[in-house]
Amino acid sequence: MKEVTILTLFGGRWHTLEPYLHGLLNLDWPVKELRLLWYTNAEERFAECLRWQSQLLKKKGYRIRLIHDRSLPPAARVFHEGDQRTEEHLNAIAGLYNAAWQYVETDDVLLLEDDIIATSHALKRLMKAMEDHTKAAIVTSCVFDRHNAGVVFVWDVVRGYSPGSPKPLYQLAPVGQPWGVRKVSAGGFSCSLMRRSRLPALLGKKFPFKVRHGIEGKEHIGGCDLSLCLEAEEYGGETYADFDVRPLHIDSKAQIH
Repeated sequence: MKEVTILTLFGGRWHTLEPYLHGLLNLDWPVKELRLLWYTNAEERFAECLRWQSQLLKKKGYRIRLIHDRSLPPAARVFHEGDQRTEEHLNAIAGLYNAAWQYVETDDVLLLEDDIIATSHALKRLMKAMEDHTKAAIVTSCVFDRHNAGVVFVWDVVRGYSPGSPKPLYQLAPVGQPWGVRKVSAGGFSCSLMRRSRLPALLGKKFPFKVRHGIEGKEHIGGCDLSLCLEAEEYGGETYADFDVRPLHIDSKAQIH
C-alpha cells in the first residue's frame, strides 16, 4: 500500500476531538504507511492536549508531526461557526492550508477536517478511485452540510442564462445524492484524497490554496477547496467524488450529520 499523509487543521474544537480520533484510529490502512500531520493555531491549552494525544499515537506506531503556529490568525476567529464566511475568513483558512502544506512529504495526502468522523473504508475507497481514474488529481467523499439538510459538499458547474445577457452564466450548484464514483467539478476537503504529482504543474507551487478563481470570465469567490478543484480542472486535472464514502460531520452542538 502507498504511504499517505493525513493532514488535519485543528481549530481548538474540543467537542470534535474524540470523535475525530475514533474515525482516524479505525481507518483500514496499515499504520506504518501513514504519516499524521497536525497543524494548529489554537490556544495553548488545546495544543497541549494535542501533544498528549500525539504521544499516545506514537506508542501505537503512528508517525506524527504536530505544529503549533501562533503566527496564524487566532483559531477562535477563524473557526467560529456563527460567523459569516467572508473573504477574510476564507483567506484565513487558505493561509492555514498553505502553511501546513510546506511540511507534506508524500505524494498522496488525505485532507481530513477536525470535525469529521471518517468511515473505516474511506481511505481505501478514495485510493481505489484515484487508481481507477488516471487523470484524477482529487477524490472527495460525500460529506453532508451541517446547515442545509440534504446538501452534500460536492458541486458541478452548471450553465444558466441571465435576463438580457446574450452569454450563458456558469456557476456552481450542489449535485444530488447518487451512489458510486463520478466525475464532478469540485468537492469540499472535509475528507478528500489529493495526489500531488497529478496536480497541474501550475498548482505544484509552494502556496496552491486560494479563494479566488474565474469561471468563464465570471469571478468565483469561495473556499480554497472549490477554487483548487476548479483551477486543477482548467489545466487538465480532474476531481471525482465517491458517494459511497459518507463520513459523519459534527456541528457546534455536537449533532452529527
